[in-house]
Amino acid sequence: MKLSNSAYVRNFLLSTLIFVGVIASFNFIVDPYGLFRIVDIEGFNTLKPEFNRNLIHSKTAAIRYVKPESIILGTSRANQGYDPDHPGWGDEAPYPRFNLGTPAANIYRMYRLVQHSQSVQPLKQIIFALDFFSFNAYRANDGGIDSYVDVSYEGKPQPFAHLKGLFPAFISFDAISSSFKTIGDQDLDKVQSTYFFNGFQYKAGRAYQNRVHYLRGCARFVKSVYFPPPRRLYDFYDAQTQRDSFALFRELVSMAYTNQIDLRFAINPPHAYLMEVISRANIWDKFEEWKRALVDINEEEAARHNAEPYPIWDFSGYNSVTTQEIPDEQTLDTGDFYYHEASHFKALAGDMILDRVLDYQDSEREVPDDFGVRLTSESIEQHLAQIRADRRFYRRTHAEEVNDVKEVIEAPLKLVRRVQRGARENQNTLEESLPTED
Repeated sequence: MKLSNSAYVRNFLLSTLIFVGVIASFNFIVDPYGLFRIVDIEGFNTLKPEFNRNLIHSKTAAIRYVKPESIILGTSRANQGYDPDHPGWGDEAPYPRFNLGTPAANIYRMYRLVQHSQSVQPLKQIIFALDFFSFNAYRANDGGIDSYVDVSYEGKPQPFAHLKGLFPAFISFDAISSSFKTIGDQDLDKVQSTYFFNGFQYKAGRAYQNRVHYLRGCARFVKSVYFPPPRRLYDFYDAQTQRDSFALFRELVSMAYTNQIDLRFAINPPHAYLMEVISRANIWDKFEEWKRALVDINEEEAARHNAEPYPIWDFSGYNSVTTQEIPDEQTLDTGDFYYHEASHFKALAGDMILDRVLDYQDSEREVPDDFGVRLTSESIEQHLAQIRADRRFYRRTHAEEVNDVKEVIEAPLKLVRRVQRGARENQNTLEESLPTED
């Protein structure tokens, strides 16, 4: 039978629609990016190894169906270090809990994530894992957050935000590939990294540890984290964009006091190598200024709301965890190392942080006495002085490692200085070219 042209076109369109529908249904059911969680079958799609393909999209979507009362806020360090199922929360703690950490998050993105969560489900608790680099106003890494959240910065509803990015999540070769990977990677003993329903990133870690891997991370932090391109500056205020990190932090803290949210702060503990990077890069004064500002803002907002200041715990510096010796030779990691690399600590260390923050004691886990110091306006200067003393001691006792860090960041620091010097020279030239007033 010979089909007419119109019948041929009709059959072609119908076949295409069926094909597209099958693909969309397949991706909807497998849901590799965790956008819906309508179908959740253990051994089939419960683990989400592809959840981080667009983590901001996936986590903002998850907030809508998890509706957490408690969130963990922060960067990738929080994302893979803080387990929402830590026993310290207990049966009476706010629930559901969700890890809302996203990689390289700046303070603006975190503030917007809190607004989003609060609009979906009033929060009862926030564990805020703080990182120094998140407060660099020159670090414009918002990740397009404004288009994914349900409210504008001014608090107005954004009713179509949930539609953002849905089409490629249904109909794309990437989605098909991610769906098959999701189905194939459901054995936790065989995957390197995946995501649980509570937003926590599981990482198996490296089979071997060696210093070179940590040192590479130090160089990367100079080039792209502490001094991001194009201007390669670090400060808490950017006059060009008028981004004020401390003002955003104050807004977030004020919001918590206003809504009577149980907010607890933990300053994350990168390895001591990154403390050396901060020092060698001449931003140590900024590092201390940052901690003082956190304490001041927290206490000022507490007084303004007639409340007790929220607890701020500092786990950074040179303590028993952060100064763990990293072998020069490749060494089998039998589970005793606290870090994946210089920046990201394992849940092994994250559990100890939560022990402190949640005032929990585990009979099988002892938290070192020097890991975690409560910061107040009365204690902070002594604490900062102690860290400086610890730094001097570390340099005497770990001279080889300190020298390795110094050598590996030398070239990226020269790049940073060159860009900064060029910017200053251009600014001077511009000012000299301007007409002077009589």
